[in-house]
Amino acid sequence: MFFTIFAIAAIIDVELVLNTDMTLAEPNTMADVVDWLIVAEVFYITTMMVFKISLGLFFLRIINTRWQRHVVYVAVVVSTVFSLIFLFFTIFECGIPNDRVEFAMRRLTLHCVDAKVISFMGYFHAAVVSASDWAFTILLIPLLIESRMSTRDKVIVSFILTLGTMSVNTQPRYFRAPHLQTVFGLRFGYADNGI
Repeated sequence: MFFTIFAIAAIIDVELVLNTDMTLAEPNTMADVVDWLIVAEVFYITTMMVFKISLGLFFLRIINTRWQRHVVYVAVVVSTVFSLIFLFFTIFECGIPNDRVEFAMRRLTLHCVDAKVISFMGYFHAAVVSASDWAFTILLIPLLIESRMSTRDKVIVSFILTLGTMSVNTQPRYFRAPHLQTVFGLRFGYADNGI
């Protein structure tokens, strides 16, 4: 459900950006763009957080050794705590959003938290989420080795896990942060037009 809301918000936001000349847009239109962007960001973070918690609960059901359970607890707690920090940072990076037009103008003109801090938070969130992905994947190796499956079945399961790891860990989250400012800077024109 969270991912669906994220996807809908992202589609609406992209539609607004592509169909609006942001240099000539009304303040309410720009506020709509920023509102949908924040909704998309918040639900992306929430999706990743809920996914990590549910994945951790799944692993706790199939893992028996104590050290593996500790790794799952640490991965889930660290990922959840930083996701919550990043969630509130995303919502309040330009202050308390009382007036949506004023909030949008601050966000579009980069009168919020420094861009380096925003990039750091984005990269750090991606690193924490990726580290928990890898921790969960690596935890399955001893479990797979100790299983009573045939060698053929172990190879098939390993292949499926490798595909899952590659799909999760090669997501665009690594690449989105450094390009967001460039893409939105060119599209919104705030770098040149003083919006």
